[in-house]
Amino acid sequence: MKKLLLFFALIPLHSFGQQNFNNNTVSIDASGTISNIAGVKEHTRTVTTSQTLLKTDNIVLASGDIMLTLPDVTAADSGLTITIKNNGGYMDEVHLSSGTTVADSLTDAYLTRWTTLTLFTEAGSWHTKEKSARGENTYYVAASASFTTPKEAVDFFNVHAHAGSTIILGSASYPISETIVVNNINGYDLAIEGMAYPESKLIAATGLLGKPMFRAITPFVAKQFYADATTLPTYGTHAGEDFIRLLGSKNYYEGKDFEIKGFWDGVVDSTDASVWIQEGDFTNCYNSGVKVCGAQDSTVVRFGAGIEFNGCDKGVYLYKGDKSIVYIDGGTKFTNVSVNDTSIAYNPTLFTNTLQGYIVGTVFNSTGTQLAGYDFSRDDARDANWYVENNAGYPDENPRVKINSAANTDTTLITTGGAFYKARFDTTSTINRVKWKVVGNQAIYQPVNKRIVTAWVDVSVSAVGANKVISIGVRRNGTGAIYGINTTKCFNSGEPYGLSTNATIPSFFTVGDYLELYVSAPSNGDIVTVRSVNWYIDSK
Repeated sequence: MKKLLLFFALIPLHSFGQQNFNNNTVSIDASGTISNIAGVKEHTRTVTTSQTLLKTDNIVLASGDIMLTLPDVTAADSGLTITIKNNGGYMDEVHLSSGTTVADSLTDAYLTRWTTLTLFTEAGSWHTKEKSARGENTYYVAASASFTTPKEAVDFFNVHAHAGSTIILGSASYPISETIVVNNINGYDLAIEGMAYPESKLIAATGLLGKPMFRAITPFVAKQFYADATTLPTYGTHAGEDFIRLLGSKNYYEGKDFEIKGFWDGVVDSTDASVWIQEGDFTNCYNSGVKVCGAQDSTVVRFGAGIEFNGCDKGVYLYKGDKSIVYIDGGTKFTNVSVNDTSIAYNPTLFTNTLQGYIVGTVFNSTGTQLAGYDFSRDDARDANWYVENNAGYPDENPRVKINSAANTDTTLITTGGAFYKARFDTTSTINRVKWKVVGNQAIYQPVNKRIVTAWVDVSVSAVGANKVISIGVRRNGTGAIYGINTTKCFNSGEPYGLSTNATIPSFFTVGDYLELYVSAPSNGDIVTVRSVNWYIDSK
């Protein structure tokens, strides 16, 4: 109070109007009341075009896609303060450039709607008054944030992002009334993350009928969300009413910690993208949880730990693709509800030339159909590169075959006594043939996956002449060692005698390798007949 009285005392009482005191301009009315002191009442200015700010600016309300440059300052300007606020629409970005007199590492700042930045001068440099706790390239969606809907944030990201970015959804329900398209003009990655599941809800709203909720053209990751199609009557019951359609070539897409409920297709991958889905639920999808229908080759789809398909008409629908790689592993669970439900539906007419397919460590219930469309016994090896093993609720499809021959009359000539020759017989039947092709006395391994092969052989043999010692064994690829050699003595000419053996081939089999049964007799010109064959081949 004493200082204030002293201040008034120094101003002549007869000096009304604007006066200067200690380099400050004051306005004094007839009663002597001070109505303004420079620097106390701040000056506000609205700008809509790119420009250099003025030293006299105190508060700047900016809008539009503009760049504002801080004015150059000297030590004499210490104490100046400027606050810039983006006062425009959700698509406006205000770019603040620091100019040449900058301190504390500020070079450029980008303000989204309703955000502010305050700077002050000291010793000839600009300083930021506060440091934001929010990360760069992070956008928030909430009632009090720069973006109030997911679509606003994604639309802004598509045009203005300066690098890969993250959109954080608040704990709220967000009605989606038109398709949200992720398509950044520079191809930057986007991640959308909600609060702890299921706090951030994406719900279908009027206007979305006949359309997907999302389309992703550039790389996209979605985490910690709950997407519900059932909030809009009949939505999800018609083709095209999907949660997301992945459309970008060679992109990476990921979904984690989510539930997708009631859509036609949960996820539709229609390109050669790489897709990783983990820790989420697909519930009551009318057509499929995940549909793969790439027009290009080399699609890669992987399901990781914690995925559950519950009550979907088709859990995974492999509809179209070429030279694809599919991993369904790590504890993926299929819970069919109706007898018409199918866990994994495979369309071999359009989903062709699978490079590698893995269905491993997966859990199936006993309702409906577990695998549809597969045929592991084909001579053309169409499905040989699908690795289906160690699943609960479905048998292993490891390469194996049972070869039978009965009442064979074909003879094998032993040109050189003691040498082994390929046994001649016709296969009369094969049982449980999986990923082997059988042509006569030749079993051909079809998969690209390498395995150790074991053979068990039971035969009956006869020889022309008495007291002939007959040996059998198996040989790989027509050359090299004979494995599992065992012998029997045929005491009477033309009378069959039983003989058994087994052998594990020590090196891995791979696609095109084959196994054949060989016989031997002691003398040049011996004739041997393999009357019957029961031959089982397994692999691991």
